[in-house]
Amino acid sequence: MRETDLFEPVRDYLQNQGYAVAAEVRHCDVAARKKDELVIVELKTSLNLTLLGQAVQRQTVADAVYVAIPEPRRITKTLKQSQKVLARLGLGLLTIHFGPLRTSVNCRLEPNYRGRINRRERNRILKEMEGRSLQLNTGGMNNLPIVTAYREQAITLASILSIRGSCSVGELKPITGDKTTSILYRNHYGWFIREARGRYALSPEGAEALHEYPELVALALPLAAKLDVQNPA
Repeated sequence: MRETDLFEPVRDYLQNQGYAVAAEVRHCDVAARKKDELVIVELKTSLNLTLLGQAVQRQTVADAVYVAIPEPRRITKTLKQSQKVLARLGLGLLTIHFGPLRTSVNCRLEPNYRGRINRRERNRILKEMEGRSLQLNTGGMNNLPIVTAYREQAITLASILSIRGSCSVGELKPITGDKTTSILYRNHYGWFIREARGRYALSPEGAEALHEYPELVALALPLAAKLDVQNPA
């Protein structure tokens, strides 16, 4: 079993409670928001010190932190002892049961940590969640590119340039926002070509990258049409 197998049932469990859920947000496997409440869930195939260390670190940014593991076939003495450790740390515990007919999530322990919150990092997590139009990541994924809000904005710009051919920053910025200039100038992914001062086109690498994100390209099409209306050829 992989950590990614745990994500979907945990996501559904939180969504059924009214949370908006995102995966892989600033190193958190699962981030969930409901009004002003932020919940973090760390996914692991077993309880270990690495998991506990990650979860304790998340307590500085969230209202509640859970660890989620597959449900063991039987309740062992080791599991009971682990729950006592989690309780001492103020962490919650979710176990996921994979049955032949359905998968269920069992909350074995509610978190009760009441410590100091790092507001700056918390706001960064919330801002990242708000900046994503689609949830294209899976919690627990490793060695795969994460679709961050920044990457999503870069894909939007690349999509528009693939349709328009080339554009000035002045044409794009009213449509794609304040980060347009820095994304194009820094060219972090190598997707853009600077044709002249303040004017950019799509690179071959950028055109190739668009094939990996068809959902985001589809969202960008209306923006390209809007640009055509504002700046007719």
